[in-house]
Amino acid sequence: MEVVTDALTNDGSEELKGITDPVARNELLVTALKLKPTTRFRGRKVLLVDDLYRSGSTLHVATDLLYREGKAALVSVLTMTKTRSNR
Repeated sequence: MEVVTDALTNDGSEELKGITDPVARNELLVTALKLKPTTRFRGRKVLLVDDLYRSGSTLHVATDLLYREGKAALVSVLTMTKTRSNR
């Protein structure tokens, strides 16, 4: 088993905490979140760990990157904390 801590990067152009509109949040994430091309996930099972689950949009975009660009065989997700919704 290999632990990779820096495969996904965020260009940090804008903080996501203040964005409550799900469409705007997703659009920002799609452009900001990147998968480093040097990581090797092709055909592998990946456990994606996140410290906070709010809307799931970050995990959705990250999972999509791991499948589409990383060619992962399976992506599972583990989160540590769930926040209350502001809806």
